[in-house]
Amino acid sequence: MTEEAASPRRSTPTTPTIALLTCRHHDHIDHASEGRLMQELVRQGAAVSLIAWTDFIMVTARENGEEVRYTAPMHTSHDVVVLRTTWDYWDRLDEFREFLNGCIASDESLFQNSATTALANLNKTYLQELQLGGVPIVPTLFVKRGGEADAITQARSNGWGAIVTKPAVGAAASGLTRFERPADDALAALAALTRGDRLALLQPYLPRVTTEGETSLVYFDGQFSHAVTKVPATGDFRSQVDFGGAYTLVEPTEQQRHVAELALAAWEARYEDKPLYARVDLVPGNDGEPLLGELELIEPELFLDMADHAAEMFATAILGRVKSRDYAPDPRWVDLLLNAGGCAIFLVVVGICVVGVVTVIRWIISGP
Repeated sequence: MTEEAASPRRSTPTTPTIALLTCRHHDHIDHASEGRLMQELVRQGAAVSLIAWTDFIMVTARENGEEVRYTAPMHTSHDVVVLRTTWDYWDRLDEFREFLNGCIASDESLFQNSATTALANLNKTYLQELQLGGVPIVPTLFVKRGGEADAITQARSNGWGAIVTKPAVGAAASGLTRFERPADDALAALAALTRGDRLALLQPYLPRVTTEGETSLVYFDGQFSHAVTKVPATGDFRSQVDFGGAYTLVEPTEQQRHVAELALAAWEARYEDKPLYARVDLVPGNDGEPLLGELELIEPELFLDMADHAAEMFATAILGRVKSRDYAPDPRWVDLLLNAGGCAIFLVVVGICVVGVVTVIRWIISGP
């Protein structure tokens, strides 16, 4: 993004302007959930726009015969831009990464969740980082190109029976496949996922998911909002509603809350960022204890229509970020003041040195 495109900071906005990012083809998006958020933002006094994230990408020039793409905020009047239903990004990864890097190069505080967090959350290798922070995760082998056979051997050595393979970058169960055992068909699936030096995940299939489902805990600005359990349809193992999964609003257990908040704290400590919104997906291990499946920080479905207070809580958190931007010092002014302060200190030091030298010269000339 160009320097001119950086969003100007406003000190006292009368009507906060919020952009909710979506995708061009969004017929499958749950408008009941997102509509609740838009209505609540308006009720709390904001002006809301629904914008496709690809509208921020502009091809503006050809240099040396090659197409060069530039990214810049096209709606710089917005106080906050919220990543929401960008549900085609995994099919346009290079463009999406370019967009996020452009957000970082601009005024990143404009974007929520932050572009830095979104970039880190793109690749499921973040699970390794959270595990190092003490978070119990689903046992996972991270498979690089050329390591597929070793991963299958390791899965057998671990005593894994049924397994699942999935891409390290993806969403909505895209690329997720179940195999009854770590065998040649799973090896071929891994090889397909790692093509082009991509990363794949190999995990044991956890049978309790079929009957108990996956529980998603939703947080806004670090505060728990609600939880939803997603149980797969009979004969399936994928919990998403697109595959027939059934969603139920539930009260999470104390242990589920503990693991979810441990994951959020580990993220904040590792990546030095407190997400505006988060969905913590937990699955029951073989012993029934909750394990982190994913920490969704880019574009998760938040089930805002399933809990009466959820849209209000989310809207309040968004407008809270607007206020934090309004009262935070503009980074350009901070840099200017720091530079001015440094210059002032330098001039004072030089002045003291000059006075000292002059004093010494006078003392020498005048004599003792």
